Amino acid sequence: MGFSFLPSDAQIWKKNEILLSEDISDGLIEDINKDGKKDLLLIAGNFVNIFFQNERGFSGIPDERVYYDLLGEYIDVGEVDPLSPGLELLGLSEKGVKCFHNDGSHYVERPGYLVSAKVDMPEYMLGPLVSDFAFDINSDGQDEIFLLKDNKIHICASNNLGQLIAFPIDIADKLLICSLQSKAQIETRPPTKGVNNPSFLYQPSIREENFIFLQDFNSDGRLDLASKGLHLQESKSLFRSVDPSSIDSKIPIDKGSFKFYLDIDRDGSLDLILIEVKDIFTQNINVFPFAKVFIYMKKNGRFVQTPDFFQKTILVSDQPPFVDVDGDGDLDFISVWSEITPGSKEDILQVLLESTWNFAFRCYLFNKDKGYSIRPDIYLQTKIKQDISQLSMEIPFDISGDIDGNGTHDLIIRKDSESVYIYFLDLKAKKYIAMVKRLDTPVDLKGYQIVDLDRNGKSDLLFLTHNGVHIYFSI
Repeated sequence: MGFSFLPSDAQIWKKNEILLSEDISDGLIEDINKDGKKDLLLIAGNFVNIFFQNERGFSGIPDERVYYDLLGEYIDVGEVDPLSPGLELLGLSEKGVKCFHNDGSHYVERPGYLVSAKVDMPEYMLGPLVSDFAFDINSDGQDEIFLLKDNKIHICASNNLGQLIAFPIDIADKLLICSLQSKAQIETRPPTKGVNNPSFLYQPSIREENFIFLQDFNSDGRLDLASKGLHLQESKSLFRSVDPSSIDSKIPIDKGSFKFYLDIDRDGSLDLILIEVKDIFTQNINVFPFAKVFIYMKKNGRFVQTPDFFQKTILVSDQPPFVDVDGDGDLDFISVWSEITPGSKEDILQVLLESTWNFAFRCYLFNKDKGYSIRPDIYLQTKIKQDISQLSMEIPFDISGDIDGNGTHDLIIRKDSESVYIYFLDLKAKKYIAMVKRLDTPVDLKGYQIVDLDRNGKSDLLFLTHNGVHIYFSI
């Protein structure tokens, strides 16, 4: 295929390991002391363990431990007190939000709750290391806190006296969430002596959940709200309802579909993305839930009724399909598609007997003159050997990071439970794939993150286990 396979030691890594005596329940990656390098905050037991990054990486023991008197809290950091050095540490529980501020040398707990209210804990989180409930919605340098209570979003913002006041917002829309479940069942026919004959039931779960979008729809630097209607931000406590047709020209949306907005071509105006969610075996073409993606480009301040581009991808991955892969500023499209044919006995036997799945990875690079091409610019067929219970949680394709720092994102595939494969992409290489590298993963891997921890322009790998983080710095 025009690229070479390299063993795991072909790429120079600086390895770092953090192990804790208790299981990690949640965590965060953030430059908490504002020195330009990402730090780690890990919740284990009743403590938040803070690891500050230094020139050698992370030390094996926490630089600071902050005691929590409640288990199961989520954490975030935010600029809720501009007078405090660094970012404040925030803890979310059913009783409200606590705040720990830096007194110049250590994090100390403020008396009482920063926000005192009975809060509905989020049922679905994005996973360890990515909690987020405090961020700046109006670009004033101070973060607001978002809470869920009585089926409403509450924005907690400071008034003129510095007090946090909660402003409730109704949630009126639903977001379709897809997952794939499976369970083994014993067949009704008599089993072979001493051997069970399991059959597998594939049960897609496509459920509706309340949602709200926060996005800058009118490019004024402030986040607006989109639910059933569209609300433009006048101030952090005031949102003005406007006609959604002023954004999308009343492009129809069917039941089971939803839409959102992205600036695909980076021209300063938001383009419309319409998603149609499809069940498994729809049109007899896939064994996974999938999405049809219709892209409407905004031209001269308006949309036409016909989509400019059409794409599709399976829907059991939490990776966004729009990524600037080649670093030219616009958004490319990523499609992962199952190559398992429902009517093929050979394909079904391969899945049942070998737990092996065939997938095709396709990347369509956006061109400012022609848009997306009909054929993919990057195409790769690969086999994934995983149990269905693992595969249903995450299709392991990730193209969010640039490992070698050449300006082009690299593709990471978790082909089995013991390793990941890194496909180094180079626009000058044949089919853009320059080389492949295999990297062993921890046995009890819970998940991984790809982030440039030391800000050297190269993405690093973090493998999370039940009680530790294994870090590979790209150098």
